[in-house]
Amino acid sequence: MGLGLVELRSVISAARLGSFGRAAAALHVTQPALSRRIAEAEASLGVQLFERLSRGVRPTDACLAFLR
Repeated sequence: MGLGLVELRSVISAARLGSFGRAAAALHVTQPALSRRIAEAEASLGVQLFERLSRGVRPTDACLAFLR
């Protein structure tokens, strides 16, 4: 199954902003809700989309390829 619009917007925002917290604020949702959306997107696509860092996130090569 593909991604829904909500999950796609979450992935795009997190990739652009480099942080689940900042992406959640931009989308007017809680950080746990955004994290859940990202996890659902990763499960749906079968790949890890973000490298979780101590300060923020970095899109993986798979994420960058998906967003192109």
